[in-house]
This record gives sequence, structure tokens and C-alpha cells, in this order.
Amino acid sequence: MARYSEEQLGLYLEHVRYPRPEHPADGDRLALLTGLVRHHQARVPFDSTALHYSTTRLLSLDRADLFDKIVTRGRGGYCMEVNELFATVLRTMGFRSHMVNLVTIKGKKYLVDVGFGAQEATQPIPLEDGYEITTIAPTRGRLELKHIDKQVTKDDPAQRLWVWCSKRGGEGSEWEDMYSFSESEVFPEDFEALNYFIMTRPQSFFLQNVIAYRPVLDEATGELVAERILHGNVVKEGASGQDRVLEVLETEEDRVGALDRYFDIRLTEQEKRGIKGLATELMGKKAD
Repeated sequence: MARYSEEQLGLYLEHVRYPRPEHPADGDRLALLTGLVRHHQARVPFDSTALHYSTTRLLSLDRADLFDKIVTRGRGGYCMEVNELFATVLRTMGFRSHMVNLVTIKGKKYLVDVGFGAQEATQPIPLEDGYEITTIAPTRGRLELKHIDKQVTKDDPAQRLWVWCSKRGGEGSEWEDMYSFSESEVFPEDFEALNYFIMTRPQSFFLQNVIAYRPVLDEATGELVAERILHGNVVKEGASGQDRVLEVLETEEDRVGALDRYFDIRLTEQEKRGIKGLATELMGKKAD
């Protein structure tokens, strides 16, 4: 399986602000993996901007292209982009992994997902039915082994899937199924087909919406304590169960500036022009 060079790995660790001297000194692989997940999530935005601010609006899953986009240029990406890059980093560091990612440490499998955005798992989750955590308080996450509504063979235990569930808010909130997966290995060709479908289908959520998401890391505790979300023309920050609007964006100039300020996404002039004429372009005008 493909890996990055040691030089590339060093550049990635520098980019996510988790250099080797900060890694667990006792060789604890699970603690190292947890640190990687949180630093990656806090540094690499989950976003759809390349499907709007682009002249081609095509996304590559080539590992060299992903490294250039995310590490060299400091951009983010959506599901398959950020998880593919992270999977390659994990393999380079000696972890046995395949996407979503499923990572094996001392014979135990963990769900590791850095490409879902809001309500994603903020640490490695052991494949244990009912395992529950607080992601960014008060939001809870839980892994369940069960059938999903679309399945026909609900009387066959062998057909059960792992389902990541999330509950926003406190007591009384409802659990929601976020996504499901099996432990069967999926190959690069499968992701290429899925990636092409998502980035070209007109009804795709990512084509219909400009989004960016990034949690905020408390450097002192290593915990993710807040989250920032850009959806369309609104930027919000959520912390301790409270959401507040940071900005309402009227023009493309406003949104490009917000992407830079809140997510460190810096677009080239060519990329800025790429959204012209799209339904997602902000057409508002500043008052004189």
C-alpha cells in the first residue's frame, strides 16, 4: 500500500501542529492515534469549496495531489479526500488501516473518521456495540451494530452493519443515524467511482452548498471544545451547547474573507473566479 516519504510525513505533522516531540513518550499507539485525529480535525477543514471555487470542479484522490492540496497549500476537502490523505499518513506511521478508516492496534479495531464534519467521532472508537463518547459537549456519539432501514434481510444477524449515531443537545434529544459501514475492505477503484458520482451529480449536497467545518482544539487539554461552520452565507460557532452567528455574508468578497479568517482556506484569484455563474454564488451588494 502507498505511503508518504519521511520528509512528507514531517511536513504533514508540522502542518497539523503535532510534531514528533509532542507524541506520547511511552509509545502508546492509541494515545498517538487520538492525538493525530484531534490535531488533524482542528487543522484540516472539512469543506466543499473546491466544487465551487474552481474552473474544473473535479476532485482528485491521487495521494500526491491530496498532499499538495491539503499540506502544501493548506486547503481542506470532503469525505474521501481527507480520509484518503489520513489513511496514507497512518500507513506511513505504521498503523494498519483502511477507510472509513478502520485502524488495528494490538489486534483491536477502531473506527477513525476525520472526514464527516459536524457530529463526527473526535477520537478512535473501538468496534464495540454501544460504545459512547462525548464528541464536542454536549453532543454525544455512539457506535451501534444493527440493521438499517434500507435492508431487507433484517432477520439475519450476519447482515448487521456498524452505525455511527449522534445526539445533539442534552437529555431528551433524539439519537440520529449518521452513516453505516461494514468491516469488508473497499478498494481505491470503489472510491474513485463514488467520488466521481458525488462531485458530478447535480443533486449532490456538496454541489448545492458551499460548506466548511473545523473544530477548535484546546492546546492545553488536547480536547476539541468548539466548532465553526460556514454553510452558504452564514458562519456560526458552537460551544457548550450554544450556537452563535459570527457573520452573515452578503458578497463573494465576504465569503472568501471568512474562509480565510475562520478556516485558513486561501483561494487563488483563478479559484475565486470559478464560482461566477453558479447557483451558489453570493450576489449581494454592499451598501454605499
